Amino acid sequence: MIITKINGIDRSLYCKGQTWTDALSERTASASFTYTDINTWGSPAKGSEVQIYVDGVLKFGGILKTFPETQIQFGKHTYQCQCVGYYDYLERRRVVGNYGSPSGLFIYPVKTIVEDIIATYMSSYGITANNIIADVININIIQFNYVTVADALKDLAQKSGS
Repeated sequence: MIITKINGIDRSLYCKGQTWTDALSERTASASFTYTDINTWGSPAKGSEVQIYVDGVLKFGGILKTFPETQIQFGKHTYQCQCVGYYDYLERRRVVGNYGSPSGLFIYPVKTIVEDIIATYMSSYGITANNIIADVININIIQFNYVTVADALKDLAQKSGS
């Protein structure tokens, strides 16, 4: 059974033809479906959270990006919804800053750097660092010059050997 939630509300009765990439953490994660509205919910909103479940298992999570409208009849519209995965949030903001020092006097745990990046750049999207699991790995110095949050996190993972 496929369940489609938009902003946490089950809209499965109005959604048909759901397709998605089965990759929650990939840059290419995407989904599409047709949403039919009969003067109940109205037009979808850009940026709405979309989740698709199959038999209770989350298969896609992301953001509604585009939704071209077609009027079927008076008061009845369809929307061809196109979504991108949550990864899109990590591509929206750029990180600027230095952590640590060349002399090695200030050493930062990777977990602390990740928590700071998430708090500084992702909190407006409701993303938190509450469930970060990290070994105690330290970095002497790392610098970010207007790189995306995704690239900063990837760089930290590579430098820490994760």
